[in-house]
Amino acid sequence: MIMNESNSSNYVLQTEINRLKQREAELLNKCHDLEDELSCHLAQFQQLAAIVEFSTEAIFVANLQGQILLCNPAAEKLFGYSSAEMVGETIARLVPEERKHEITVIDQWFQRGKAIEQLETVRLHKAGTLIDISLTLSPIFDKDGQVLGKVMLAHNIGEQKLAEEKLRQSEQRYREMFENNHIIKLLIDLESLRIVDANQAACDFYGYCYSKIISLKITEITHDSEAENRAIIDRCRLNNDCHFIKTHYLASGESRVVMIYSGLIERTEPPLLFTIIRDITSRYAAEETLQKSHEQLENRVKERTAKLLRANAELERALSEKTASQLALEQVEKALQAERDFALQVMDHMGQGLVVFKPDFTIEYANPAFAKMSGYLVEELVGKASFDLVAACFFQKTGKIDWEQVPEQSTNFESELVRKDGSIFHAQISTQSLHRHGELTGIVVVISDLTDQKKSEQQLRRALEKEKELGEIKNRLISTISHEFRTPLSAIISSTELLEHYSQRWSEEKKGEILSRISHSASKLASLIEDILTYNRAEAGKIEFSRARIDLPNFCRDLVKSYQLNAGDSKTVRFVVLGSKSEAYLDIKLLGLILNNLLSNAVKYSYSGGTVELELTWQSENVIFKVKDQGIGIPASDQPNLFEPFQRASNVGTISGTGFGLAIVKRSVLAHKGLISVESSEGQGTTFTVSLPLIDPVAKDNTLDKNPLHSSTRPSIAANSGLESFWLLEQAIDASSSGVLITDANQVDNPIIYANKGFEKISGFLREEVIGKNCRFLQGDDRPQPDLEELRQAIKDERECLVTLRNYRKDGSLFWNELHISPLRNRPGKVEYFVGILNDVTDQVKARLALTQSKQKYKALVENSPDIVAKFDRNGRFLYVNPTLEKNTGGQLTAETVKGYTLSELGFSNELLDGFEGHLKKVIGTREPASFEIAPKILNQEKEFYQVQMIPEFSSDGKEVVSVLSIGRDITDLKRANKALEESQAHLSQILESIVDAFISFDDNWKFTYINTQAEKLLQHNREELLGKGIWEKFSEEAGSISSQMYQLARREGIAVNFEEYYAPLNSWFEVHAYPSVKGLSVFFKDITERKRVEEALERDQTKQWEAI
Repeated sequence: MIMNESNSSNYVLQTEINRLKQREAELLNKCHDLEDELSCHLAQFQQLAAIVEFSTEAIFVANLQGQILLCNPAAEKLFGYSSAEMVGETIARLVPEERKHEITVIDQWFQRGKAIEQLETVRLHKAGTLIDISLTLSPIFDKDGQVLGKVMLAHNIGEQKLAEEKLRQSEQRYREMFENNHIIKLLIDLESLRIVDANQAACDFYGYCYSKIISLKITEITHDSEAENRAIIDRCRLNNDCHFIKTHYLASGESRVVMIYSGLIERTEPPLLFTIIRDITSRYAAEETLQKSHEQLENRVKERTAKLLRANAELERALSEKTASQLALEQVEKALQAERDFALQVMDHMGQGLVVFKPDFTIEYANPAFAKMSGYLVEELVGKASFDLVAACFFQKTGKIDWEQVPEQSTNFESELVRKDGSIFHAQISTQSLHRHGELTGIVVVISDLTDQKKSEQQLRRALEKEKELGEIKNRLISTISHEFRTPLSAIISSTELLEHYSQRWSEEKKGEILSRISHSASKLASLIEDILTYNRAEAGKIEFSRARIDLPNFCRDLVKSYQLNAGDSKTVRFVVLGSKSEAYLDIKLLGLILNNLLSNAVKYSYSGGTVELELTWQSENVIFKVKDQGIGIPASDQPNLFEPFQRASNVGTISGTGFGLAIVKRSVLAHKGLISVESSEGQGTTFTVSLPLIDPVAKDNTLDKNPLHSSTRPSIAANSGLESFWLLEQAIDASSSGVLITDANQVDNPIIYANKGFEKISGFLREEVIGKNCRFLQGDDRPQPDLEELRQAIKDERECLVTLRNYRKDGSLFWNELHISPLRNRPGKVEYFVGILNDVTDQVKARLALTQSKQKYKALVENSPDIVAKFDRNGRFLYVNPTLEKNTGGQLTAETVKGYTLSELGFSNELLDGFEGHLKKVIGTREPASFEIAPKILNQEKEFYQVQMIPEFSSDGKEVVSVLSIGRDITDLKRANKALEESQAHLSQILESIVDAFISFDDNWKFTYINTQAEKLLQHNREELLGKGIWEKFSEEAGSISSQMYQLARREGIAVNFEEYYAPLNSWFEVHAYPSVKGLSVFFKDITERKRVEEALERDQTKQWEAI
């Protein structure tokens, strides 16, 4: 019995031992499983920790109270705080005072479990400076879907903002240089020969609007073949730049001769030809006319010379005693005539007006150009005193100068002149006095018509008026918003004050009523703000559109019920559905905006007791909504602009409204690619009809992500602090707007083992589509990229690398990828993984490219300009000068030799440069543009004249002048031509006055136009009595005489005539030479009285001899 009990105990003990051993084995297996699971989680945690560590974006993880739990090194670098300084602090520490309100808005958004993507704002650096950043914020959920905290990713966009500002400024400078100039400019595509850009001067010149001219090929303006135009382009390529004369054809069909300066811009895509065009039609025609006149003059001089030579030979035979001085006089006479004809040709064909005055301000000469300007005939001007003419107001200004006291004086000024018909035109007037032997002999005035220039100024004023109109629209917006905000704000404020002072006396029901009023006003205020923001997003093209499945009948019934509830018994709101369908794929938010605004208006503008109806009609491809009311209606005159912002019907009276509602409705309908129309009669009601297209849903793949990093099962935060950090890191990475890839360095071809949601957004590829692939699929066939070699070498060297690559999305579209790769090493130091952070920098690359092209255009414009373009800093030092300076100085002054120096430091005095530096200082001091003329003498060259325009350039805040742009146009040739003309006129007058023969000129109406001193003696009248008067009026007794017949013969036949005539009042004989011209007749009277007496004496002697014989 004892043995049996012992055996039984041993058996039980052995059984228990076996059970314990089995339990031990099970526990050991579980430990091994837990160790493996922990190792897996630890590896994943290390991967995610490395991603956060090497991310270029600042990453924060915070709890619901805003307390920072985690931040990465990029956050330390961006904000200047160490991790120890930030962890435990609140996010509010980084928010400037003026942005504190954003915290409340973000918290409210998170309480609803919503994420915020790419919010552009500013935050505080530790140093107190503001940083431009883009924020992406995502909520963190527990396994039950409750919000536990939030992840914030901050990206520094300061450089992007700076690049955008530089691009804007560069484009502005280019456009100002391109547009704000009267010179005609075109940009031509070298491949298609199409005009791609033109300034306003080009549009005005060719007679096309901007949209039309940039649709033309250059061949349509030159009327040359494409081969001829490409030959010119090849010549420009060979010489880098060239200039030539061509004929261009305007929109009207008129041809114009132009001088073209061309230069290539080959760094753009496609390459461009930059052309500056000057209209030289008038000059070209004048040169041709002048050349023909010269040829005619030479032929006539030859003919006249031959006739005179023959006459001289006959005279020599008849009068052997003729002296050498008389022969010389004839030569002077011929030279005088040739000189006079040449000078008159030049003056008559000038494009500028030219008037010559005597010292007493009697007009001695006026050319056809001035006659055309002023509306007078030339004969109406010549011989008149300037103060007798309506158009002579500017001469009064000239007359105030004491010309007798100033040996050499000129003036240059602008004035308004009055034409004969009373109309006014603007003119630039230059005057110069003429002196002989120290005495004033006359005044030359050159007049340039500034009508076109003033028209340009008027266009500028109109542009400013347009800007003022836009300002008024802005004011109207502000007025409307402030008016509509005032009522709900007043209600909130007054209700809040009532609660503050009387809440302790009121019942809960009364307090609830006040709180309800506050809530209602706040909701109304929020609705107004949302309307404004929605309209702003729509106008900016940023309205979000996302289709989702909607049960339309139930959606509409719920809306109608809410409006019926608000309307009470005063109005009836009902819903009608036609058709059997129920579901549609529309944007529920935009649909709500459409129907809410239409129903709200229908109820608001309906009469008491009226009916509002929402009708839903199903069609095969569209769904139709009709909102009908029996209200006040819309006047027909208001309906065309009904869907524009701020537009309200004229009959709304005191009914409140912003004028935004229907504008938002229209843009929400357009976002659906739908249509909206209105039918209304005043006092009869209104019907709005909205038609939205129906689109079948696209089936989506709901395959579960097999990567453990994407598992929907989340561990409990309370279970393990390490797993909590793991989860937070994963939440942060998935919330990042940057793409994140992890590749396995231990496998062949380095395959992708992880991709976050940011990568999906950037590339368009789903994560399951890229797992197991090498990243090279993003390059497509675009392999020859310099940065690709740098990337491969970095992977080979197992080091960090930052490159920018051309990659392609799933749909084939190109994007620029800024890729930062970092190796992840295990404890022994072996690389296990590579982490890649991707950022889409397409906009930044495009901005840099646009900035480069803008700079190239601007540079081509400046460097091909025939004007000297320079930029000076505030101290007058050269910052830049174009190659024209080197050309104009014969290579003695170059951009390299002058850069960084002032004119004084280069050895030029202010007096030598004719006050240039003084003008520069004045522009900097007054902050106003300036235009002036100077005549510097540079490097011992001849004195040159320049028309200079200086424009101040301001700092980004507009507070100070940082540089001055100077544009100098060489007007030396114009000045010299004017001076040569004045000298020629003076020389001609001196010659005419110095000859001993009498000289008279008539116009084609037989009126005196010139009488020299000898002619005054002959006619026994001073020239003031005769100039401008008709010969037959003053000397009626001469009508029908031999001299009058000979004058008329010369004019009629266009031949020179000469005859002898006895003039009884002087008891003298004269040899008369009459020369016809286009403008009239010139007559010389040579006194031959002495010769006649000799001839008579000879004749008497011969008679006596014959009588003696």
